[in-house]
Amino acid sequence: MIRNALLAGSITLALAACAVGPDYKRPTAPESKGFKELQGWKQSQPKDDTDRGPWWAIYADPELDTLEKQIDISNQNIQAAAAAYLQASALANEAGAALFPSVSLGLSGTRQGGAANATTGLGTGTTGTAPRNSDPRLDEEVRDRLLESRSQQ
Repeated sequence: MIRNALLAGSITLALAACAVGPDYKRPTAPESKGFKELQGWKQSQPKDDTDRGPWWAIYADPELDTLEKQIDISNQNIQAAAAAYLQASALANEAGAALFPSVSLGLSGTRQGGAANATTGLGTGTTGTAPRNSDPRLDEEVRDRLLESRSQQ
């Protein structure tokens, strides 16, 4: 009995909450007779493909020119260091692969003669696996930055 009363009350409250009020009427907006850009307006011509030279040259600062040249050389050094790191990491993983054995299991069967001579055998083998570095995010970050710098060239 109480359950039915609570159910009816909650349904009534839910339906009452859906009542929004009077019907919405969209207000009218004044229409413009014309646009102020119409007179003398022309299509833009960005010329993004034009080589404008180094962006910092507009400041005519010799110290800034020197710093930019140092950074340009440093970027190549960073790329070389990142490539050397990835190569060393791959070589270390390859060298350490023999230290971590893994076991593989295979099933093979042979049949010779009649049904009485059928034999099956179970074979095992070992393969080497390369362990991950202690921080794989470092490898991914270096790889991403190296690929990004190569795509910008």
